[in-house]
This record gives sequence, C-alpha cells and structure tokens, in this order.
Amino acid sequence: MQKNAIAILTVIFYVFIGAGLSYSEAARTITDRSDPYSPKSYANIDFVKKFNQAIPGLENLGEKIDQALLYSDVKMLTESAAVLGYCEKQWEVKSSGITADKLMDIAGQIADYRKSPDELKAVINTYNERSISVYNPEKAKKYETILQNLKTHPAGQNQCGTLFVRNNTGKNNILIYVNKIYFGTVRAGRSVKFSNIPTGKIDLSANDGKHRKWGPRKVYLSRNIIFRWELYL
Repeated sequence: MQKNAIAILTVIFYVFIGAGLSYSEAARTITDRSDPYSPKSYANIDFVKKFNQAIPGLENLGEKIDQALLYSDVKMLTESAAVLGYCEKQWEVKSSGITADKLMDIAGQIADYRKSPDELKAVINTYNERSISVYNPEKAKKYETILQNLKTHPAGQNQCGTLFVRNNTGKNNILIYVNKIYFGTVRAGRSVKFSNIPTGKIDLSANDGKHRKWGPRKVYLSRNIIFRWELYL
C-alpha cells in the first residue's frame, strides 16, 4: 500500500510539477532546430508616396525601421519616429503600415528593459520635441522618472545570469533575443557567452534575419547556472 502511494506521488510530481520545470532551470541545456521564418518588413512601403513629400530621411525610412526593429536599436527607432512624426503632424496623415506612436512604444519598452541612460534620454528627447506628432510631455516625464531612479539606484549586475549559445548551423549567423529584445549575434559555427541577462523567467528566441528562426523557448535563468542553448538547422 505504501509503495502504491509513493508511486502515485511520483506520477503527480512528474505530471504537475515536472511539467512546470520546462520553464525552469531543470534543463541546463536545450537543443532546437530551426523553423521557416518570414520577417515582417516595412521596406516595401513607399513613404514618399504616402505623404506625397520628398523630405530627407523619408525615402529609405522603411529599410531603417526594419534594421531598427531587427537589432532593437533605440536610437534608430526614435530617429525614424521623429521623421515619421514630423510628416504626420505637418500633413495630418498617418501611414497605415506603421506609425510614429508605435515606434516610440517599442523604443520606450526596450530602453526601460535595458535601463540604458542614453536610450532613455533618446526617448525623452523625442517625446519632448514639439514639431512632431508624438510630442507628449507626460510620457517624457515617465521616462525621466525611470532615468532619475536609475541614477539613484544604478542597475547592478548581481541579478544577472549567464546564457551560453552555440551556433551549430555551419553557415547562418544567428541573432539572439531575450524577451523579444536583441542581445547579440552568434556567428556560424561559433559560441557566445552572454553574461548580462536578467535572471528569472525569460523568453528566448533567435533568427537569421531572413529565412530561419529558433524558439521561442521559455526558460528560467539562474545566477548560479550557465544555461546552454544549442542551435541547429
């Protein structure tokens, strides 16, 4: 009878508790193969035609937005939002493909997550620019508060974990994302150790920027464990 009870408890553990460990540090190493990937692109949007204007920065704006999103580049996002926001305000027209507001939302989320003073300042300055549609002093104050708190309580590295990524594809450079934010690139056949990843539950994903993707993978990153992610085609 006692053996049966132990067996039942063992089954319960693996079904209910063990299942949750897929989102934990139980698996120190995970292996993934790629899936087809078709990234959304704004390069095919003719912004000059949309606004019927040929101002500096508008002609290649779609390509710049694609690059900014691919590499989570806050400076490029705010610059693109400023160009788009200027057109939106001057001619009272918004593109159906992407808006300055959306770009600023993404830039703000990335800057807040990274706690980067320079990125936060770029967001603040853009929201304080009166000549563009995204002018919003209230939102600027929100990020000013985050920046001020960062100056008072600098973000430490004691709560950061380590992620070790091995690119086993042989030919594809792979871009690594944590919680949908770009963290770095692992060249074909190489390995990279990322030591500045916040601990806790994270969402891992990767792509080659063109055709293949890996993840998303939900894992738990601990300070005391080097988490390894092996990527294959």
